[in-house]
Amino acid sequence: MLSRKVASLVVFVIVVFAFQAGLGVIYAFSGDQISDPLASIPVTIDGKFTTSNEWSDALRVTLSDSCNGCSGAGYLYLKHTVSTFYFLEDFISVTSLNPSGDFASVTIDSAHDGGSVAGPDDVRFDSSYPTGGSMAIGVNKSDFNWGNALPAGVEIAMSFSTSPNFAFPHIIAEFAIPFSIFPKLQSTIGFAAAAYACASSCSAGIYAQLVIWPSNYYVATPSTWGELTISSTSVPVTSGTSSVGLSETDDKRATL
Repeated sequence: MLSRKVASLVVFVIVVFAFQAGLGVIYAFSGDQISDPLASIPVTIDGKFTTSNEWSDALRVTLSDSCNGCSGAGYLYLKHTVSTFYFLEDFISVTSLNPSGDFASVTIDSAHDGGSVAGPDDVRFDSSYPTGGSMAIGVNKSDFNWGNALPAGVEIAMSFSTSPNFAFPHIIAEFAIPFSIFPKLQSTIGFAAAAYACASSCSAGIYAQLVIWPSNYYVATPSTWGELTISSTSVPVTSGTSSVGLSETDDKRATL
């Protein structure tokens, strides 16, 4: 028989879990974490590196090709101002343009509540060539409600251009996402990114190339996403005309 002390501890643990469940406190993520630096250089959302140092104040993260079905190579750049997230995905391995099958996306859990299914605070932004895109919204199921119009202030652009990472034309996508569109934006959020190319169209879900962050990211399952912390500090600007930003291997705040 359990002692009175052990029994009391068991009851306490059960109560804590029940309390957390009642509040919707989940906080289950992949364990991958990155810190989003404060921007010092303005961004023009045109789907390319407008200037050689436009993204040199950003954190650069290597997108993974190690997941099941992944292949290719690419980088994610991220930074923010006091009001807006900025992201760039440099999909360097896609060197032939297919406007109907080349995409990039960023996914945000603004309430930072994790979970096994995407809820209304979980949104995904998809690029489309050459400008614009769409937003998908979680519906408390294992999928999103796809194809929603972009909220006012969101800018997305994609181009087929060169970059500091690769001198041959390839897919690049840029995103500007205002903080104001999120009613419950936390200082740390759930986050994921992907860039993908389909042989013809993506309707069959078969990708010619796919790179993601984090490496176990699954589309509508927030517990497989990483975590992004909105930092109040900037990273040092890398000097030189071919700067590519601060790599996550140089930033102790980033773990992949």
